[in-house]
Amino acid sequence: MPAGIPDRETVARRALCLGAVLLRSEFDKVIQNNPIPSVFEPQEKLIFGLLDWLNGQNLIPSMSNEELRLLAHDAGKWGPQDLHSAGWHTEALGTLLWALSCIDPLPEYDQPFDRQETFDLLGLMRPVDDFIYGTELRTEGILKMERDRAELWNWRAHVMVMEARGVRPPQEYTYAQVIQITTEQALQAGTLQKATDGDFPAFGKPYREITPEEFEKLSALARERFGALSWILGNATDWDAAAAELA
Repeated sequence: MPAGIPDRETVARRALCLGAVLLRSEFDKVIQNNPIPSVFEPQEKLIFGLLDWLNGQNLIPSMSNEELRLLAHDAGKWGPQDLHSAGWHTEALGTLLWALSCIDPLPEYDQPFDRQETFDLLGLMRPVDDFIYGTELRTEGILKMERDRAELWNWRAHVMVMEARGVRPPQEYTYAQVIQITTEQALQAGTLQKATDGDFPAFGKPYREITPEEFEKLSALARERFGALSWILGNATDWDAAAAELA
């Protein structure tokens, strides 16, 4: 693979680090939902055990600065935005696992990954070698095709935001025309597998008809998957930058 694309072990360690941070977020949610000693104490013990595991498996050097910041918080002290963001980071984790050939196929862009399934595949809190050396990084060509697909869905979310803000579309086109032309081109290129009424298919209807809640889900899925694939392909300087550049 060309320079800039990490090897299998680097990607696998990145997945393990991200999975550990998401597991930590689960512990914090339990504490915040029921902050009494009988709940806090066992969750705090789990948090300490997670930190011991990360140190024992030499994963701390593979953590990003943002992940280290989150892990440094006292038990139950994650902020609302950190917990909310962690909820969507399952999509980045699932994408890493897909890239490592642990998941096949990649779910559609209106179908999120199952967090518990990603945890089960990682084998958190166990020796990491079985996971790392049981993975196989997909080829550069396959990774690029999926990155292009994620970028396309990210573009569709961006267009909806621009239209809602009243930003004029390019040249003499309407947004409906831009979307239809792009949809047709994506179908011809194979980046989009099917369309619904001249638009991207989402939740059984054209993208333009989705609700605000559905938009949040679709835009987050595309953003997280695109960021993960951009990092793998060397298009982001580091993991935190891959997320920040799309925020």
